[in-house]
Amino acid sequence: MPAGPGSAMHDGDPRQAGRLVAAVILFLLLALSPGPASGSGRGVQVRPGGQTLFETSPGAVVTTTFSVANTADEPLEFLSEAVLPEGWKLVTPSFPFSVDRGGAEVRLVGVFVPQSARVGRYEIAYRVASTRRPAVGDAAVVYVTVLSVSHFQVQVIDAPDSVIAGDAYEARFSAVNAGNTENRLAVAVESGRNLPVEFAPREMTLAPGASGEVRVTVGTDEKSREGFKHILDVTLHSIGDEETTARASCAVDVIPRMTGAADRFHRIPARIALRYLGVKEEIGGSGFQGEFSGGGALSDDGDDEIAFVFQGPDTLEENSLFGERPRYFAGYRSRAGDLMLGDGYYALSRLTEQGLEGRGASSRITLGDFDLRGYYMNTLRQDPAETQGALGMEYRFGERYRIGVNLLDRRTDDAGARLAGIQGLLAPMDAVNLEFEAAYGREENARDPAFWLSLYGSLDRAHYRIEYIRAAPDFPGNYRDREYASGNFFFRLTDRFSLNAAVRQEKENLRLDVGDETAGLTRFGSLGLGYQWRTGTSLALESLFSTREDRLSVPGYDTREQTLRARLGQRFRKAFFNLSAEWGDSRDRLEARNTRVGVYEASGYVMPTPNQTYGAYVRYSNRDDPENPGGDFLNAGLTGSLRLGTGTDIDARLETYRPLDLGYGERYTADAGIRHAFSSGWTVSARGRHTFHDRRNESAVVVELSIPFGLPTARKKGIGTLKGLVRHQETGAPLANAVLRLNGAAAVTDGGGEFRFPALKPGTVHLDVDAGSIGLDRVPMEKTPMAVTIEGGEEAFVEIGVARSAALYGRITIYEFAETEGPGQGFRIAGEKTAVPETSGGDEVAASRGLANALVVLTRETETLRVLTDGRGRFSLEGLRPGAWTLAVHAENLPPHHYVEKERFEILLTGGEKREVSIRVLPRKRTIRIIQEAAGVIEG
Repeated sequence: MPAGPGSAMHDGDPRQAGRLVAAVILFLLLALSPGPASGSGRGVQVRPGGQTLFETSPGAVVTTTFSVANTADEPLEFLSEAVLPEGWKLVTPSFPFSVDRGGAEVRLVGVFVPQSARVGRYEIAYRVASTRRPAVGDAAVVYVTVLSVSHFQVQVIDAPDSVIAGDAYEARFSAVNAGNTENRLAVAVESGRNLPVEFAPREMTLAPGASGEVRVTVGTDEKSREGFKHILDVTLHSIGDEETTARASCAVDVIPRMTGAADRFHRIPARIALRYLGVKEEIGGSGFQGEFSGGGALSDDGDDEIAFVFQGPDTLEENSLFGERPRYFAGYRSRAGDLMLGDGYYALSRLTEQGLEGRGASSRITLGDFDLRGYYMNTLRQDPAETQGALGMEYRFGERYRIGVNLLDRRTDDAGARLAGIQGLLAPMDAVNLEFEAAYGREENARDPAFWLSLYGSLDRAHYRIEYIRAAPDFPGNYRDREYASGNFFFRLTDRFSLNAAVRQEKENLRLDVGDETAGLTRFGSLGLGYQWRTGTSLALESLFSTREDRLSVPGYDTREQTLRARLGQRFRKAFFNLSAEWGDSRDRLEARNTRVGVYEASGYVMPTPNQTYGAYVRYSNRDDPENPGGDFLNAGLTGSLRLGTGTDIDARLETYRPLDLGYGERYTADAGIRHAFSSGWTVSARGRHTFHDRRNESAVVVELSIPFGLPTARKKGIGTLKGLVRHQETGAPLANAVLRLNGAAAVTDGGGEFRFPALKPGTVHLDVDAGSIGLDRVPMEKTPMAVTIEGGEEAFVEIGVARSAALYGRITIYEFAETEGPGQGFRIAGEKTAVPETSGGDEVAASRGLANALVVLTRETETLRVLTDGRGRFSLEGLRPGAWTLAVHAENLPPHHYVEKERFEILLTGGEKREVSIRVLPRKRTIRIIQEAAGVIEG
C-alpha cells in the first residue's frame, strides 16, 4: 500500500464497505492482467553496522552505524532519512552523500531519546534513496527498548480545568522521594506551544519519604482565537544519578475570548505553500513550486477521513537536494477500509514487494476480521519503467494469529513475472512472535520459491530477534538469488550489567554461476558486555568478527577481520557524550597480507535550555595498507538549533567527509534554515545549502510561504445558534469572563455578559457553567448542565442568573426522658387520665446524642441533594441556589420507641444566607394496659 497519512481501521462496517468494492475490483482486475516484469535488484543495500537491539533510559543518545553499499552499475548520490518515533531527534546531520560503483560507506546515526519517552519497544528505520533515481533505495531497522528509571514520584496536586486566553494560571506538582536515600533533584518544565512559564524551586533536596512542591505559572495569549489544550510537563532529575527521573503532566483548556462568527461549513485543516527552489552547479536550475495539501474528517462524526497532497511541478528535474519532488496523492479512509490514489511507496509483503515508489491506486476493505487489499502502480523515474498489480487477503484470529495470501504481477516492456505467496503471524504468548512467508514466482520459463521467517520477543530481562530469508536464483521478488540469516540477542544480567550478541550471514549467487562476477559470502558476529553506573556513565566492550569471501573456484576476494570495540558514554542532565574506539587486524587471505584497522568516534549532544540544542560528532577510520590507499577517512559534523521567542526557529548543520590518503574526494556541506510562524498561522521559511567538492561546488536554496486555512468539505445541515446572557441575579449587572461549556466547546462572556455558540447541530444540547469562572461563592440560579433545544436555522437564547450561594447546616439529635425517681418513668397505665400527651410535649426530655447515618434530602423543582449525617448527627449542604427548598429526613435507624418530631421543613433561602436547622428525635410514651387479674394479660 502507498505510504500516506493514517492507516486503515479494522472495525469494519459492511454498509460502508460497499462504497469501495466497485473501485477495488476494477483496478485489481487490471492489476492481475497478464504481462512481463523484471527481477529485483534496486542498486543499493543498507545493513546495520553491528548491534541491532538496544536498551536505554530516557534522555540518552543511541549511537549506531549503517553500511550503505552501491550495487548499481554507476556512481550514485544518496539522500538518507531516519524514521523516528514521535518526539525523538536525529543529532547527526543528514546530507546527500556519494558512493562509487561497487563501493560502500558507513554512516553514523545518533538519535536522542527524549525524557518524555514512554517505556516500550521502538523502531529506528534508516532509509536511503538515490537523489536522481528514487526507485534505487533500501532500508534497515534497529530496535530500541526504553527502560523505566523512576525512583521517586511526581504528581499533579492542583491545576485548573480551563483558563481564559490572556489570563495566567498556576499548577502545583508534588514530588515524593520513594527511595531510601536522600535525593537532590533538579526541576525542568516543558510548556506546550511554547507558552511562557515561571516555576520554583529550580532544585530541591528530599530526604527518604519526604515530599516537596513545585509551583508553575503559565501565561497565555489573549489574541488566541481558537481554543486548544495546553500540555504542561514537569520532569525531575536526580542530580548525581542522571538515570533517575520522574515526570508528570497536566492538560488545561485555553478558551478564547471570542468564539467567532457562525461557520455553515464543516472544514478540514489544509494549507497552500509557495516555494522557490534554486540549484547552482555545472548544470543549475531554478523555479517555483506550489503545494496544496490537507487532511481530516469529512464530517463532525469523524468516521470518514481524507488526505491529499498536490505538489509540483518538477522544476529542478535531475536535482532534488531538499526532496521537493513533485507528488500527487489523494486518499480516503473509513472504518470499512481505504482508497489511495497517486504517488507513494507501494508494498505488498516482505518477499514479493517491500516498497517501491510509484504512481497508481491502492485499496483496503475491512469486513470484521477479514482484510482485502491491493494496488496497481507504475514506477516513477526508473529505467526501465515497471508496472505492478497486487492483491492480498488476510484473516485475523484475534490479535495473536493471522493468515493471508498474496498475489503480485510485475512487468516491463520486455519481461514479466508473477508471484504468489502465503504469510501469517503466530503469537501464542508475549515472548514468542513468529512471522512467516512462503512465496513462489515465475519469470518467463524460470520459476523458483522464497521463504522468510522472523522470530522475536521480549522477556523480563531479554530481547531477541531471529530472521531467515532464502530466495532461490530465479525467484523474481524483492530478494533474489540470496540467503540471509541473522540472530540478535540482548540480556540484562543485572540492573546495570548487560550482554548483547549478534550473528549474521549473507550468501549470494547460490548456484555458483561463473557467469556472475562473484559468489559472495559475508559473515558477521559480535559479542559485547555493557555496564551502567548510577552517575550516568556507561561502558561497553565488544568483540567483532567479519569475513567476506568469494565462493567461486577462482575467487576475487577473501578477507577476515577481527576487532575489539570500547565505548564510553556519559550522560548529564542537559548533555550526553560518547567515545568509541575500535581496533584490530584485517587479513587478505588471497595475498597473505595483514592490515591494521581502526575506527574512532566521538559525539556529543547538549541542550542547555528547552529552546536550544547543539551537537557534534567525528568519525575517523584507518586502514594501514600502503598498497591499497583510500582506507583513511575523516567524517565530522556540527548541528545546532535555537528557538527565539515563540515563533522563530533557526537551525544550522555542518559536515565534512575527507579521504585522507587519496588527495581527492573531499566534501564539505553547510546547511542553515530559519522559520517564522505568525500569530495568524502563516509561516515563512528559508533554507540554504552549499557543498564544496573537489570535483564541483553546488549551492541550493528553498524559500517557502505556507498559508493554513480550513477547507470546506460539506455544508452543515440545519445548524443552529445559541446566544445567551449571564448576569448577577441581585443587581442585574452583566457578568464578564464567565466560561460556558457545551458538547466539548467553550465560550466566554464579553463585557456585556453575552456569549455565543455559532454552529450547533439540531437537537437537545446541555449547557454548563464553569463554577470557577463565576466565583467560588456563586451559583447559577438554574441547575446545570441545563438542557437547551437547538433548531436548524434558528437562534436559541438563554439567560442565566448568578447569585451568591446559600448554605444549610443542621443536626439531628436524639432525646430521652429526663431521669426522675420511680421505676415507672416513661410508662403510663391505660385508661388513666394524664396531662402528658403522646407527643411527649409535656414531659421533660434531654438531648442524648446525635443520630448518625440518617439520610437528609433537600429538594426543589429540578434537583435533589442527599447527605448522610456524621457520627455526631451533623450535616451540611453548601453551594445552594437561593429559593424555596424542602428538607426531609429519612431515618430508618431510629432507636426503639422514638420518632422524628418533624419530618419535613419548607425553607426559603436567600443569596449568601447560612441557615441552621435543628431536628429532634423524641422518645415515645409506651403504654401499659392492665386487664383483670383473671385474664392475666398485660399490654405495653
